[in-house]
Amino acid sequence: MLALGLLTVWALLQWERLSLALQRGRQAAAASRCFQQRPPRPRLRVLVLGDSTGVGVGAQDPARSVAGLLAGDLPQAEVLNRCESGARLQDLWRQLQGLEDTRFDLVLLHVGGNDVLRHTPLASLAAQAEALLSWVRARSPRVVWLSTANIGLAPVFLPPLSWWFSRRTREAARCFRQAAQRQGAEFVSFYRERHDDPFSRAPGVYFADDGVHPSAASYRLCYEVVRRRLGVRRRRGAGRGL
Repeated sequence: MLALGLLTVWALLQWERLSLALQRGRQAAAASRCFQQRPPRPRLRVLVLGDSTGVGVGAQDPARSVAGLLAGDLPQAEVLNRCESGARLQDLWRQLQGLEDTRFDLVLLHVGGNDVLRHTPLASLAAQAEALLSWVRARSPRVVWLSTANIGLAPVFLPPLSWWFSRRTREAARCFRQAAQRQGAEFVSFYRERHDDPFSRAPGVYFADDGVHPSAASYRLCYEVVRRRLGVRRRRGAGRGL
């Protein structure tokens, strides 16, 4: 009886957290817009695909998303952002419609978190990742996949559910990394175990109000990793190439 009582309390607490997170997350997503930039004579063309992390949900200002920060350092780059909140890997094909004959200098992928949360089978993820990367690599010499952080460490999740999501994130990241290596794409993983994770050390700084989405500080931290990988200078003058 004691075990049943503890399980009931845990379920109620977790349900309450999830319900509040969903409510706040939907409100934040509804208020968020993708950052895009279209200079008159672009020197570079950048395509951004993916989910709410590509939109910048939780940053409050689109300019503080990864796409917005990149555009700030590359003012002469065209940034086409087709990300959608809630998107899974299979949804990126819809985002690619109409781009069959278009080439880009860089493609950024913000995807995978919703597949972890919605339990997309790993075998399916591997096949989807291979097909997607093959398509975008044929249209861009540089593809960078920004993999999700350790979802199990998000404040909204309690053990043992948090442990499950950490395992799922780790397995998905391994799957995406292998696909990227095979397809000649770059993979930037933000997955860390608890002892090495910068986000969960200061959840009030690095998580949005819903306890799931990144905050503006998280996007800044992630962008700095990407900026160094791309060799982009941190300035607002005439942006240089990648």
